[in-house]
This record gives sequence, structure tokens and C-alpha cells, in this order.
Amino acid sequence: MVGILIGVVVVVGIVILSDAGALSRALRDFDWRLLPLVLLLTILNYSMRFIKWQYYLRTIGVENFPVRESALTYFAGLGMVVTPGKVGELIKCGFLRRLTGAPISRSSAIIVAERLTHGHFSGPLRNHVRDHAEDADRREHQRSRPERGHQQNAEA
Repeated sequence: MVGILIGVVVVVGIVILSDAGALSRALRDFDWRLLPLVLLLTILNYSMRFIKWQYYLRTIGVENFPVRESALTYFAGLGMVVTPGKVGELIKCGFLRRLTGAPISRSSAIIVAERLTHGHFSGPLRNHVRDHAEDADRREHQRSRPERGHQQNAEA
């Protein structure tokens, strides 16, 4: 419950410190029909990453680790991606050692492999989203800029 409250406070703080008008326009202009697709793709992304996690575990010799416990370990580490350099994800290595006996020296290689392979596949999507956002910014800038003809008539 405290985590949710802190999250709400952080979001409200960001809205207050940011351009609330631009945020409001972005939310208004968002095509909300895309939300189910966005959520589906997000679930698919994390499912694929979890499958990769399972593969890496077998690669370092961690077998007989129940899928449920593995999923809890994996998703618990995702909460640490906000740490600088995402080094907080190394907490998964501590969980693995405690639950399976896997040495941290071996399991930490999984974190490195995840970072390397995640960036490889997410780059094109990240670039597409960035390009789309830049196009939206240009359109917004053009909309907010007065036309020259109207500006000259107002000066006359």
C-alpha cells in the first residue's frame, strides 16, 4: 500500500513539475483504441523475456527450479530496473543463490546477457516510438505557432 502511495505522489509531482498542458494534450490526442494493443504487446514482451530468462537459467545449469518460483524471481528483479545502470537487477542473483544454490558469479552473467540482448531487439521499436513522438512534437509546435498572415493582420 505504501508503494502505491509513493507511486501516486511521484506521478503527481512529475505532472506538477512538467508542462501539464502538454501532458493533457498528449493524453487527449492519444488514440485510446490502441491501448489494448499496447498492453498486449507489453505482455508479449515480458513473456518473451521470461522465456529467455528460463533459457539462460538452463544454460548456467539451473534446472529443477519451479516455473512459478522462477517467474517470481524474474519479475521481482524488474522492480529494480530503475536503479542506475539497472544494477539493482542483480538482486535476482541473490534470490537465485538462496533458492537454487546457483553461485552469483555464474548467475550474474544472465543479467549481462539480458541487457545486451534486450537492447538489440528493442532498438528498432525504440527508434520508431522516438520518431513518432518527434513527429507529434512538430505537429504540436506548428499548431501552437500563429500563422504569419494572421499575425500581420493583427499588427496592421
